[in-house]
This record gives sequence, structure tokens and C-alpha cells, in this order.
Amino acid sequence: MSSVYSEVTATYSRDRVLGKFDTVSNTLPYTIEDIKISHNDYLVSNVYNDVITKLYNNWLYLIANAEIFTATSPTTALTGLTFNNSYVYNFTDVTATPAGSPSLSTINELHIIKSPNAENNLVLTFGENNNFIFKTDTNYTSVTGLLSGKQAEFNKSFEFSNVVSVDNYQDFLFILDKGSNTLFKFDISGLLYKDPAIQRTGINDTIHPGRYLVKTVGGKGKTSRKNKLTNPQGIKIYNNEVYVLDNGNYSIKVYDVNFNFIRDIVDKDLFLPK
Repeated sequence: MSSVYSEVTATYSRDRVLGKFDTVSNTLPYTIEDIKISHNDYLVSNVYNDVITKLYNNWLYLIANAEIFTATSPTTALTGLTFNNSYVYNFTDVTATPAGSPSLSTINELHIIKSPNAENNLVLTFGENNNFIFKTDTNYTSVTGLLSGKQAEFNKSFEFSNVVSVDNYQDFLFILDKGSNTLFKFDISGLLYKDPAIQRTGINDTIHPGRYLVKTVGGKGKTSRKNKLTNPQGIKIYNNEVYVLDNGNYSIKVYDVNFNFIRDIVDKDLFLPK
């Protein structure tokens, strides 16, 4: 059986675009009204064949608009963003072979915070070995690195071990470090605002730390059960409460945003494999 791609490319251009199929009637070649057989139609082969042909053309159109055409897709992109081992960024032409981002190879996720001054966004990438905070303009056309590496705070001796989850509330950033079983709360106003007294200006800014540690909960020392975290996996802030998925203790712990214990939800059966 021969491939249908020759038919696809002969009829439609291959180009997957976000939001292209918002309204089926405006995108697919034929609507349901075009395809369905009327009660007044004669049930002859030509009528059935016409319906099948229209369905087939819709199928070809879906194939053309559902696949990525080239290795540099999306083909309409202008640039790609790469970082070197010193966290210096570079915009690269997507048609060229990028040098890669070895320093970001262990990044698991990213978290984007809208800046209160509405001029840029704060982006935090995090993972087991590397964490990186940078700001971009609202169109993501410029990047300024602010903090990098495993530093929990600029020019401080303690470091993150394995960041697995982050969330923000007002001017505070909450970082869950599974490696140290600790949830950190940082004041990040120096990263968000344009105040020259506190604003961190870049990776090499030695004056403004950018993140000020406010409080922690958990840790590896002896602590009460309500504040003890073991192999935590995720956090989420909702209605001014911090929910911590505390896998090692088979529970979901709930704190207020100042880390005062509120309650925990313990159900071992939910955490153990069936």
C-alpha cells in the first residue's frame, strides 16, 4: 500500500499552528452539513462516493496539520534560546544546528512569574543539579540572567540539593528541596521590582542578593511530626495555604504561608502501589 503523504503534500501544506482548529467549520475543508446525506438524495453510488471523498479530504487535511514537518519546527519560529556552561544565553537561528544547552540538561521544569511592574516575566528553571532564574520582557525577546547554580541565596554557604517543586505567593517564592527534605520561603522582591535599592541586575551583581531567605520547614534534624518532611515531591499554594505532598510520611501536609501547621491528610493506601 502506497503512502498517503504524496496526496497530503499535493493538496495541503504541512504546518501545525496552535489554535488553528478553534472552529471546525472554519478550518476543515468540509463540515458535517457538507458531508451528510440529505433525505432527498438518491441512494446511489455517486452520492456515497461523494461523501467518502469529502471525509477522505478532511482526513488528509488533519494529517497535514497535525504533524511537525521538519526537525526545526515550528517552521515559523525565529530563534531558539541556548545557554552555555556559564549560563550566558544566546539566541540562535532555528535553521542552524544549535550548540545545545549542557548546563540545562538536568532541568526538570520551569516556573514563570508575572512581574508586578508588567514589563517582564521572571522564569525559574529547576532540577536535580542546576537551577537558574532569569527575567525576560513580555515578548520573550530579551533575557537577563539573575541567579544560577545550586545556590539557595547569593553568596551564602548553603545550597539546594534537588529542587523538585516551586510556587509563588505575592512577593514570595516557595522552593521544595527533596534532597534536604526542606521547604524554603524566599522574599524575591529584589527580583520582581525595579527599586534600585534592592533590584538584582544580573548574574554578576555582588551587591543585591535577589532572594532573601525568610523561613524554612522540614530539614534533616529531629523535628516534630507536623513539621517533618520525608521524600517530599510537590507543593501548591491555594487559598493562602501551602499543600506539601509528603510521600515519605504518606501524607499531604497543609501550612499557612508563614509555615504554621494547619492539618495533614494521612492515608497510606493512597501512596502505596496496589
